[in-house]
Amino acid sequence: MATHIERTVVDDLDASTDGVATHRFALDDVEYEIDLSDTNLERLHAALAPFITAGRRMPKRTPAGRRVPRRRRG
Repeated sequence: MATHIERTVVDDLDASTDGVATHRFALDDVEYEIDLSDTNLERLHAALAPFITAGRRMPKRTPAGRRVPRRRRG
């Protein structure tokens, strides 16, 4: 017997299923994940655009415990 499993990603705002993908963002050191269609992703980008333009991009953080040790010279 064969089993067929189908996974459908549903937009978290309007429950649509067409062209939905998962996106991550962070605010106040809290990371969020949301499933959005292309249309709602454009809405999110438009809403955040003035804040992103005025803000400063920070370097990516290295997860704790995954730092590469420096070699000592000598």
